[in-house]
Formats: sequence, structure tokens, C-alpha cells
Amino acid sequence: VEGMLVAERLRETIELSASTAIRTTSGQKITMSFGVSAATLGASDYLELVAQADKALYVAKENGRNRVKQWTVDEAVAGSAQDEKLMSHSVS
Repeated sequence: VEGMLVAERLRETIELSASTAIRTTSGQKITMSFGVSAATLGASDYLELVAQADKALYVAKENGRNRVKQWTVDEAVAGSAQDEKLMSHSVS
């Protein structure tokens, strides 16, 4: 929960700052997306924890960017099913 709060504060600060001060050289607004995971979500080590946060980040970007997304157990189950589907296609 704390990680989500920190990430949301950072995202919001960048978004508010970007509306007045922070712009790219081409004038585009800068936004940030974050993926968050927690050790209580079944990660066996820090590498898996980072991988979960990375997957959550990609979900945040796919859902429109400028978002904070937390890795959930439901996504772990869906991810496993997707991995199995991909593996079965690559074997055939």
C-alpha cells in the first residue's frame, strides 16, 4: 500500500509540474507510469519482485499511460495462463 501511495504522489507531482514547467524540447507534456509489487504477493526473491513490478508497469502503459498499477494475484494467475498458452503454441 505504501508503495502505491509513493508512486501516486510522484506521478501526480510530475503531472502537475508538467502542466506548467516541465516539457520536452518538442513541447510535449511529460507523464510517468509506475508498476508496483509487494513482497507479500508471493515473490520468491527480489528479481521476481522486480519482474512483477515491471509487468504491472506495462499494464499501466497499456491502459493509457500516466497511471500507477499494482501487481495482483489475479494478474499472476492470468499471466501463468498466458505463459502456458504461449508455450503450447511455440511447441506445436
